[in-house]
Amino acid sequence: MRCKRCGCEIQDGDMFCGNCGWKVEEKKKPVIPIIIGIVVVVLIAVIGIFWYLHHQEQKKVEENLAKFQERVEEGKKESESDQADTADQEKAEDADEAEEDTEDAENTRQAADPTEGGIHRYEYMISDVTWTQAYQECLDRGGYLVRINSREEYDYIISQLNSRGLSNIQFKIGGMRATDSRDYYWVDESGQMYGDVINSGSYWCASEWMAGEPSYQDGATQEQYLDIFYHQNSGKWVWNDVPDDILAAVPSFSGKLGYICEYEE
Repeated sequence: MRCKRCGCEIQDGDMFCGNCGWKVEEKKKPVIPIIIGIVVVVLIAVIGIFWYLHHQEQKKVEENLAKFQERVEEGKKESESDQADTADQEKAEDADEAEEDTEDAENTRQAADPTEGGIHRYEYMISDVTWTQAYQECLDRGGYLVRINSREEYDYIISQLNSRGLSNIQFKIGGMRATDSRDYYWVDESGQMYGDVINSGSYWCASEWMAGEPSYQDGATQEQYLDIFYHQNSGKWVWNDVPDDILAAVPSFSGKLGYICEYEE
């Protein structure tokens, strides 16, 4: 370093020029670049934490869905295996015993129908949860995701939705299909699909589907679950198939989703 007055060399650490006595000016450290650097590091850290938490939550939802799907597939295989065993046993029996067993089974099924299709207590929840989460939350509450088994039950539910002014909400209901099937069934409390094919032309709700539904997928997005919503153009509540996470496909539906819990009490 040299003196700005006389040009003589000044040693590091000297406060004055040894030749002319000029006071050495201290260099000020750049403060603004340091502050900017700190802010950038903090922002990167915050973004990193937010991304990590979001990734963990998404991973958890995907894991829960995979477990639920696995449980449904296992239940379906067990049901098919039981049906095959029953068929083999009936073939081994004589005609009289087979006919008697069939009559007993028919009587038992008919006795259960009034309870299954009866009117129970319902809870209408408004929440941006996935279908899988809604299914589990109903079980946690002591009920199950609603299974609408008759016109009488459906009319009762619709009347309650209308009286509560809930026509702006899409409600998940307890029906789904396996990934390798196009048939929708109700799902019981153990995660097994059972009963009649919901989307068959002979089932009671055949006329309640929205036009063109079920569509089974929307583009590359698989639709495996059921909900109902009020269709403005047709002026009525309609049935539709949807993906597990509707918000991932249509974020604008936030605040307009819900589900119905049913309680047999």
